[in-house]
Amino acid sequence: MDIAFSTIKELRKALDDRQVSAVELAKFFLARIKKFEPQLHAFITITEEEALKQADEADEAIAKGEQSMLTGIPYAAKDNYSTNVPREDVERDDVFLAFELEDKPIPREHGYIRLIIPHLYAWKTSKFLTEIEFSEKDKPGFWEVRGYNNHGDAFKEERYS
Repeated sequence: MDIAFSTIKELRKALDDRQVSAVELAKFFLARIKKFEPQLHAFITITEEEALKQADEADEAIAKGEQSMLTGIPYAAKDNYSTNVPREDVERDDVFLAFELEDKPIPREHGYIRLIIPHLYAWKTSKFLTEIEFSEKDKPGFWEVRGYNNHGDAFKEERYS
């Protein structure tokens, strides 16, 4: 199997059959990024330590049989952007999902959906959603790890940590 050109289904099967571990996949793709990034300039930030930690956690989940289709599959998010928002903020009455932009459906390349959280600063409201993850543990996102406030309440002026 050529890992670099394998499909997600092929990688999922290899992980489930223990032919490869999530840590091995992460190391393989991190090495490719290091090799090709100087020519491609495709990444703003490469979080190798975090990727390896998440891969290790994925291997643990796979060992327990608690994997989803993407558990252990390395990927890069567009602009490596993510944000964390407590459930109580998302469940407020003034929070909504937008499916249109300027009276047209949001295009596929922008994730189809936009999350609007009016009481938080804009960096907390993912501009275009491609995935929503619910987690018991707080996972600071793109701006939060760069010094922005972990909560970001605009009315309390919670801008920086």
